[in-house]
Amino acid sequence: LAAAALALAAAALAALAAALAVATAVHIGSLVTPVSASQSSTFDRPYPASKAIDADELNSVAVTDREDSPWITVEVPANTPISDVVLRTYGGADDLNGPFRVFAGTSAGDTSSSTAVPCGAEVTPGGSKGPFTVSCGGVTGKQYVTIKKSTEGYLRLTDVKVYTANSTLAINPTRTPTL
Repeated sequence: LAAAALALAAAALAALAAALAVATAVHIGSLVTPVSASQSSTFDRPYPASKAIDADELNSVAVTDREDSPWITVEVPANTPISDVVLRTYGGADDLNGPFRVFAGTSAGDTSSSTAVPCGAEVTPGGSKGPFTVSCGGVTGKQYVTIKKSTEGYLRLTDVKVYTANSTLAINPTRTPTL
């Protein structure tokens, strides 16, 4: 009976996602409590990386200085399986917020070493604030989640949430829902 109810709920969510023509994820599992956050630089006012993990999604913002490919990293507890990263940008034009890519790595800012794992596809906000969900596929052995802008400019994030790999129901309008 529980399996039938879950299947019915998944079908309803899939229909809703298809109607909205967007991919989304419903997080049933645990939100990871971050250890810390860091960034490649800090804008000249007080906009440290900790603002991206302070649970204030709308009124605080982490901002890097204007530079080539800035990044913001969230450290999670060791041995945490990383399923999804959900983030929000400060809004505004693409040149302020994207495009950007999410990586799981072994140190802050780790995006190009042989130990970094790219998560999902590059995200182009298009002026939207999000939220944007990027799948890391349950990667383990990576303690740092880095969001790196692919171009020169500022990187402005209001919220970064990392979810464990243990129970996310992914809904994609082009695929059958999976557990």
